[in-house]
Parts: sequence; structure tokens; C-alpha cells
Amino acid sequence: MTESQSLSAAEAAAIGRKAKEVLAEILNLMGVGAEVELKVGEKTDETVLEIRAENSGLLIGRKGQTLEALQYLVSRIAGERGAMEGPHVIVDIENYRQRRRKSLEDMALRLGEKAKRQRKTVTVDALSAADRRIIHAALQADPWVTTKSLGQGSYRRLLIIPEGDRRKKD
Repeated sequence: MTESQSLSAAEAAAIGRKAKEVLAEILNLMGVGAEVELKVGEKTDETVLEIRAENSGLLIGRKGQTLEALQYLVSRIAGERGAMEGPHVIVDIENYRQRRRKSLEDMALRLGEKAKRQRKTVTVDALSAADRRIIHAALQADPWVTTKSLGQGSYRRLLIIPEGDRRKKD
């Protein structure tokens, strides 16, 4: 990335403000009374838009699908910047993303233990790419299991494969 492509702090802040305005307008058009707060993310290139609303379940959607869609729309509209790198916009409601990550990590560890105990591959169906990435990362440190994604699109599934009992075929 060249210096002409990177954003200054002022430009990143402007994109964050634009993202906040875009999200507030989308929520308004949806008929949802909500307040949007702009925060700095855990990483330096993250901008977090925290939504406070009474009907948060509606905005989160099933397994976070509505929240993902809102995030996609906001980042596409606010992030129109050509070839420049900008802040990654994250839309969150009541720490949903952190809770979801924790529940996926717990599920991954549980299923990893099941795969090792039964010495059989465990299949996890219908997860988003972000959710699969969390499970891969959660089990990456375990030397006794490996993870693999198979399939295409909505049929893509994740396999948790026990490694301890495998014998190499020569």
C-alpha cells in the first residue's frame, strides 16, 4: 500500500461519521427508534457503531443475519473511497458480536472434545463465513483436531476432524 492510498486520521474519522449518519438513516427508514454511538474498535483500523434500541432482537435477526446485512450496507455506502484503505466498519448491538463469538468458541471446544472422544469427524452445518472463521481460530491451537470447510455457498459446512488416532497410509 502506498502512502497516497492510506487514510489520514481525519479522513478515517470522516468515514466513521458518515457511517454513523448512514446507519441512523437506515434505522429511521426501517421505523426503528434507535440511538447510534460511534466508538473506536479494538484494532486501530476498526470503527464500531453501537446501536441502542428497545427491539434489539429485530435488528440482530436470526443468528445475526440482519446485523450482518446492516453492516454490509453501511460499509458499502460509507466506504466508497476507491482504492484507498479505510477503517473496517463494525455494527453491533448490546455487545451481540462478543456474546456470539464466545458462544461459538464454546461450541467449537465442545465439538472438538466430542470429535476426540468419539474418534469421529463432527460436521457443523450452515454457518456464515465469519462464524466458520471463529471456529477455525478457536480450534487452531488444539493439536489433536483439525478443521476444514467443505462445499459451496449456503451448503458450505465445517468439519472437525480428530487427529490423534489417524494412521498414515503409505
